[in-house]
Order: sequence, then structure tokens, then C-alpha cells
Amino acid sequence: MISAADVKDKLRDVYNVFTLDNVVEVTMTAMKHAAVEDGLTGTEKKAFVIQVVKELCPVDELDGLLGVLVDKLIDVEKGKHNLQGKLKWKCCCC
Repeated sequence: MISAADVKDKLRDVYNVFTLDNVVEVTMTAMKHAAVEDGLTGTEKKAFVIQVVKELCPVDELDGLLGVLVDKLIDVEKGKHNLQGKLKWKCCCC
């Protein structure tokens, strides 16, 4: 079983700085490491990812966001959100 310390070391090798600017990429990478663990339930993997990311990127704003971010990334992976659709922007310039 992979430890949080192992994942943090791997993430430190890839990312030099942990900020809000790269928190999505860091979270996705942590999720990839957690996904290969067969002995963990989905809830345990989510808690593992949140723990690792919060320890690497101790930003107060992340407290409520990481759980939602993990859930949304899982939904995207399962195809529940279509990110390929065209966005329609309406602009009113006066």
C-alpha cells in the first residue's frame, strides 16, 4: 500500500511550488496515485487525496473546495460532464 509520504515525495518531484494556481493538477496527480490502490474504498481514496493535497498546499481556501474538486473530477472521468461542448458567450457592449 502506498503511503501519503510516498505520494507527497512523488508530487514534490513533479511540482516545485504548491499554490492555488496548480491545485487542480496536483489533485489530479494525487488521484492517479490513489486510484491504483486496490485495498482502499472510494471514500478512503478521496480522504487520502484530500490529506495529501492539504499537507502540500496549506491554503485556507482549500478546506471546503478539495472534496468538491475530487467529486467533480471523478464525475468528469465517468463522463457525467461534457467538457467538449461549445460555450456560448453573450456580450453586450455599449
